[in-house]
Formats: sequence, C-alpha cells, structure tokens
Amino acid sequence: MGPFSSKYNAFEPERVKYKNWFNDNIQLVNDVFDYWYEDNRQIAEKFVADFITDFNWVARRCFIPIIPPESVKKEAIDCPSPHLL
Repeated sequence: MGPFSSKYNAFEPERVKYKNWFNDNIQLVNDVFDYWYEDNRQIAEKFVADFITDFNWVARRCFIPIIPPESVKKEAIDCPSPHLL
C-alpha cells in the first residue's frame, strides 16, 4: 500500500499524505537502510564526514553554529541506522 492507496486519501495537503505513509512504514524503511548500510558502510562514513566538512564551511560564512566533528559519536557511524547524525 503506497501513499496513493485509499488509506491515505483523506490526508491533505499531499505532504501530510506522504508523512503518514512514511510513519506507517518506518520499520520497512529502516530495514532497507540497514541492508544497504551493511554493503555501503564506507560510502555512508564518507558522506557523514563530507557533510560535516561542507556544512561547517557554509556555517562559518553564515555565522551559524558548526557541527563539532568530535560531537559525532563513532557509534552513530558504526550503527546501521537512518539517523547517522
């Protein structure tokens, strides 16, 4: 059942329809991510490192707080989860 099934017809605006479908299927999304992460750990770790570097570059120029590189716990990177940060 996707977000266009009758279960989600009553949800408006469309963003709410997708949000409800996503929340109803979060376990499936996590399972798919975990499976992908097992085979792509290095890609995910590089993404996190690159994201922090690039975010901090922009943050310094916009005078907003940076993400301290040491604040990202190693467990967050090592743990298969969609919540890497």
